Amino acid sequence: MKAIVALDGSEQSQIIIQNLKALSPLDDIELLHAYDVPQLAYPGTGMGVGHDFSVKAEKALRKEGNKILENVTTQLPRNVGPIRRQLEQGPTAEVILSAAKQENADLIIMGSRGLGIIQEHALGSVSHRVVTHASCATLVAKNRCDAFQHILIPLEQTKDAEQILSFLSRHPFRGRVKLTLLHVIPFAQPVIPVGALIPESYKKDLLAGAEQFTNAIAEQLALHGYSTSTIVKTGTPSIVIHEEAQRLDVNLILMGRQQRTRISRFFLGSVSHAIVHHTTCSILLVP
Repeated sequence: MKAIVALDGSEQSQIIIQNLKALSPLDDIELLHAYDVPQLAYPGTGMGVGHDFSVKAEKALRKEGNKILENVTTQLPRNVGPIRRQLEQGPTAEVILSAAKQENADLIIMGSRGLGIIQEHALGSVSHRVVTHASCATLVAKNRCDAFQHILIPLEQTKDAEQILSFLSRHPFRGRVKLTLLHVIPFAQPVIPVGALIPESYKKDLLAGAEQFTNAIAEQLALHGYSTSTIVKTGTPSIVIHEEAQRLDVNLILMGRQQRTRISRFFLGSVSHAIVHHTTCSILLVP
């Protein structure tokens, strides 16, 4: 696999390094740092002052970016894969997305640091924008872990199960991992309590179908050498996933990234978005 590793020089970079060690050796790793030169926007500063400021800022940011890339390079073990370094100017999310597309990357690895409450509300966090628009898998590194020993895999339907099966068939993780498959039947949602309208006999049929679905996926994963268990629960998906991740003390949540219509997002929200923002372990989203 080819990976883009986005670095910003914060504590998140150390978490990214540890999560990178948990992956199988990659075929190609591009360490990427993006910097955006601030522009003076105060009246009375004059064109010359603004230009001088931008030139000095660009020089300082480029120097700091090279330092960040050099520091991370020296901290990575040799067995993670061949490493290249890239320093780019521009908005961070756009630079990451562009690099992933240009390099035909299989995976983006990045931290979860946002922009602050006001900026995130107006612009969206970098991690949220990348996760939403990336055409490849995205690992949002959130906890210090150099071995993904226990992975929770929420499954919604056959399509995302096939995507995850395809990803896991490449054995992307280092060492032996335990997988727990989780399917949540949304009998009740925050806005529309549909669960109250479903007869008990139909609920039993849904549970039986869900168990058959998860067991079938577990059998396919066993063929690839994975140790797998299954859980079927009812409730609001994002809440149940969060609770199970805490209860099982997993190292990673691996899930599909479903595209919803505007109406369904309004009523149900984005499950993957909620998980990325509210869980404490790392998240790997497969589009």
